[in-house]
Amino acid sequence: ENISTIDPDLVLLGSGETNSAFNRRKESARFGSFLRAGYNYASKYYLDFSIRRDGSTNFAPDYRWGYFPAVSVAWRLSTESFMSGTPFINDFKIRAGYGQLGNDEVTPNAYLSTVNERPNYIWGNTPDGYGIKTSAATIFGLPNPSLSWETTTTLNIGFDSRLFNDLTFSFEYYDKLTQGLLQDVTIPLSSGIIDGPEANVGDVSNKGIETSLSYTKSFGELVVTVGGNLTTQKNEVLKVFQGIPRETGNGRIEEGQSIGFHRGPVYGGTFQTDQEAQDWMNETTDVQYNEPLVTAGDYYFVDLYGAPGDETEFFSPNPDGQIDQFDQTYLGKKIPGYYYGLNLNVAYKGFTLDMVFYGVGDVQRYNTLRSFANPSVNGANRSTRALDFWTPSNTDTDLPRMIWGDPASNFRFSSLFIEDGDYFRLTNIRLGYDFPQTFYSSVGNFISNLRLYVGSSNTFTITNYSGLDPESDTNPAPRMLYTGLSVNF
Repeated sequence: ENISTIDPDLVLLGSGETNSAFNRRKESARFGSFLRAGYNYASKYYLDFSIRRDGSTNFAPDYRWGYFPAVSVAWRLSTESFMSGTPFINDFKIRAGYGQLGNDEVTPNAYLSTVNERPNYIWGNTPDGYGIKTSAATIFGLPNPSLSWETTTTLNIGFDSRLFNDLTFSFEYYDKLTQGLLQDVTIPLSSGIIDGPEANVGDVSNKGIETSLSYTKSFGELVVTVGGNLTTQKNEVLKVFQGIPRETGNGRIEEGQSIGFHRGPVYGGTFQTDQEAQDWMNETTDVQYNEPLVTAGDYYFVDLYGAPGDETEFFSPNPDGQIDQFDQTYLGKKIPGYYYGLNLNVAYKGFTLDMVFYGVGDVQRYNTLRSFANPSVNGANRSTRALDFWTPSNTDTDLPRMIWGDPASNFRFSSLFIEDGDYFRLTNIRLGYDFPQTFYSSVGNFISNLRLYVGSSNTFTITNYSGLDPESDTNPAPRMLYTGLSVNF
C-alpha cells in the first residue's frame, strides 16, 4: 500500500507502508543458432558435423558470443568384403567424435560494477545518543569485464559390436577437458571488497573408459539375459587461479588433485599415560590444544610440514614442531575412480526375475556418523558407540576419553574420519508372473492382462564403510519391500 511510484522500472517491493519484502530485478537473454549436416554412404561410412553459435548477456559485449563445433565419424567394418571370412562378427562399427559445449552460469552482471544499498552510516544527534542511521549506496564487489564462456571439449573413440548373434559389446575411451571454469575468486579481506569477482579460474580434466557387455540366450522356454557395464574416471585439476589452492564448502581445489578432495591432519595415536602426553607436548605444540587439560586418553596428530619460508611457498616440507594449518595433507578423494553395474533377467513361461546391481570403487568418504560417537559432547543425542570411550582400563579403542569441552580438539576433521567408500549394492530385485492366455479365456476375456509381482529395493549392500550408507549418511537409501498387481480390462 502507498508505494511511491507505479513505474515498473522504478517500483521496489518494500517501499510501501505495509510491505517489507526484498526485491532484486534482473534481465537476461540467451540466443543460439546451430548448423548440422550428416552424410551416410551405403550404411558403411558416416560423417556428422555441427556448429553452435551461442550468446549470453551474462558476459560483456566483447565476450558475449561463443562458437562450439562438433564432428563425428564412423566406419561399419562388418559390411566390408574382407570381413566375410569372420561369420561370428554380426556387426562391428568403429566411431570417434570431437565436440565442444559452453556454460554461462555466473552471477548476472558479474562483468559490471553493481551498486548495493547494504552499508549504513550515522549522522547527527538523537536523544538516545546514537545518531540517525541512514542507508547508503556503494560498490561492494569487483567487476570482471573479460569474463567469458566456460568451454568443455570432449574427445572419444570406441567401437560397438554384436558377436555370435547373442553377444553385444561396446568400448569407448573419452577425454573431457573443461577450460575457463567459472567460479568466484577469493581475495584478501584487507582489500575492503565484500563480494569477490568471478573469473575463468581453471581447467579440469576427466579421462577414462566406458564399456558394456550383454548376452542373451534361449534354452527352450527359458530366456536368460546377463549384462554389465564399467566406467572409469580420472578427475584432475590442471589449473587454478594464479596456482593458489582454494577451500570450498565441498572440499579443496588444488592443481594435480581431484576436485574437492579430503584434506586434513593425520591422526597419530592416543596418549596412554599422562607422562606420555606431557613428553609429547614438551617437544610439539598443537595450536588447538588447551594444554593444561590435555592428558591420557586424548589424540595427538602428526607434524608433517612447517610454515612457508617465503611468499613463493604454501608450506615448508620440513616439520617445525607445531601442529597447525600447515600440517594438513591429502586424505582421499570424493570422486569415485570407477563405477560398475550388473543386471540379470530370467524369463520362463509366465515368470520373470529381474535383478540390478550397482557399485563404485576407489573413493573415500568422511564418516559423519563417527561424530555421534564423541563422548565429550553434553546435552546431545549420541551413538551408543560413545560408551566405548577411553579409560585406563579400556585402552583398546579409537575413541578418546570422556571430558566436557574436548580440550584436545579430538574430533577435529582428520584422517580418523576418512574411510573407503567402495560398495556393491543390489539396488532392485523383482519377481513377477503374467497369467497365461487360457486364464483370460476362462473369464470371458473380461481381463486382457493380469500381472502379479513382488520385489525389493536396496536389498543389501556389501561395503567396509562403517557409517549409515556409503553413498550418503545424510540421506541413506532405505530398504523397501513391495508387492502389487497390474490389470488391464
